[in-house]
Amino acid sequence: MTDSDVTNHPRFNPRLIGHGHAEQRFLSTWQSERLPHGWLLTGPRGIGKATLAFRIARFVLSNGGDQAAAPGLFGEPVVPSLGLDAENPVFRRIASGGHADLMTLERTINPDTNKLRNTIAVEDVRRAGDFLRLTASEGGWRVVIIDSVDELNVNAANALLKILEEPPDRALMLLVCHAPGRLLPTIRSRCCQMPLTPLQDEEVISILQRVIRIYRQMICSRFANSQMEAQDGPLLWQSRGGWNYTERWYRCSPLFLKQTHPPYTVLVTVSRGEGQKTIFVS
Repeated sequence: MTDSDVTNHPRFNPRLIGHGHAEQRFLSTWQSERLPHGWLLTGPRGIGKATLAFRIARFVLSNGGDQAAAPGLFGEPVVPSLGLDAENPVFRRIASGGHADLMTLERTINPDTNKLRNTIAVEDVRRAGDFLRLTASEGGWRVVIIDSVDELNVNAANALLKILEEPPDRALMLLVCHAPGRLLPTIRSRCCQMPLTPLQDEEVISILQRVIRIYRQMICSRFANSQMEAQDGPLLWQSRGGWNYTERWYRCSPLFLKQTHPPYTVLVTVSRGEGQKTIFVS
């Protein structure tokens, strides 16, 4: 178990907590066979917009309707879902960045300064337009994810608008957006808008509990002959090797943790003697 197992990039993350209404909306539109070319996924930072975008991309690139409609083991109907198993070949190729029909646009390194650009360059958006006009390598759709459109410069935004005005056939654009009010109104009007709301209280707690379980497993696997005592609220753990592990759960003000409401964070401390490591999990 590694730190990457705890905080997955959306490209690798098979889970989406909450936002079931958004999934069902996309599934209903997919099943109607009248899929809009542009989708604008909006909402506060950190609530799963990019995770949903990659989830949709996997579903579309795996010809998703086929597996969603398959019956269960005993012939019972299966509830449709955008989820794809992490061992699925499409999932694995997207995770490795090797799927020929998916392009992701993010800020890139400026070769002149060797630093991350402040915006997404117009050249990248034009390259995405050329990509969408090609025939799909696997005979289905071509998908572009832009994470995020807030970072497009003026010329890049105009180039995106041109693609949305004349979309190629079987081309899908998934636009992650934190502040839709700042976008060109013409971009908003040419996209199907899918607003995502902050997670509910129980959903936030579910995420934190999963992360904490992983941290506990990491600690326990490292130190043999350990003793763990679960208490109401925080967990207190001591190993015979002298390592201490404690958890303290906090309910924070919205100013401290803006992406959730109501917000929570967990302070995890691992220490032995004078050595101590503190981790905020939020």
